Amino acid sequence: MPKGIFLIGWDNTLGSKIEAKFPQNCQIQNNRITQYLVTLQAFGKSSNIQIKDNNDLVLIYGYPVREGTANYDFIIVILDDLEESDIPKIQSKLNLKGEKILTTPKPKRKMAFLDFARNLIKQEQKKIVFMGYPNSGKTTTKYFFFEKIQSEKLDRK
Repeated sequence: MPKGIFLIGWDNTLGSKIEAKFPQNCQIQNNRITQYLVTLQAFGKSSNIQIKDNNDLVLIYGYPVREGTANYDFIIVILDDLEESDIPKIQSKLNLKGEKILTTPKPKRKMAFLDFARNLIKQEQKKIVFMGYPNSGKTTTKYFFFEKIQSEKLDRK
């Protein structure tokens, strides 16, 4: 699951700034945002860039400029180093939705981004299903591992 997803916008006075982030408690330093913008501009023809930054894997999605003025808006996805196998799946989702998010008018863009971020993280959740014959211990296992009920109390049930 991503550590954080950021929508970065451009302000002519302040430069790059965070327009939205998910989850709300995630943080990123301003100098990192500037480094990612410079990286994105250096690889201007590519819209999806992957870099390793300390112990994190960082995916940067920017809408490449084809004509007109430069576009300094982009999306950053920060992953744990152990989530390398998730990168192709996340990149394909960024390719499908990223351009639409970045070209959405600013008043509606934050909502489009937050919907994308929630769905990206929600789809990464895993479920455990216990299947088996009656009286084979499914409920007891659930109580023991997930509800931390002591084994002595489970024997009495």
